[in-house]
Amino acid sequence: MTANPADTDPVARTVAGTWNSMLDIAGDQQSDEADFFDLGGNSMLAVDLLSTLEEKLGVRLDLESFFFDSTFDALLEHVRTRVAGIE
Repeated sequence: MTANPADTDPVARTVAGTWNSMLDIAGDQQSDEADFFDLGGNSMLAVDLLSTLEEKLGVRLDLESFFFDSTFDALLEHVRTRVAGIE
């Protein structure tokens, strides 16, 4: 992550931790522009990722939107938008 908001932002920390866990990568291998599928993700892992984030954060995420833009930054923005809508 560029400015590493995961250090202070609990939503970013949750998304980053879940992303890294699903892809089995270390945090220093993650970047905002990283694409889930380029890092070894597949459609089944994508479903697991979004389901896990839904469980952890209480937000429903759209799989089709994730397939359209599967970068970490796009996912985090989508999650933040959903979280803001329910708070």
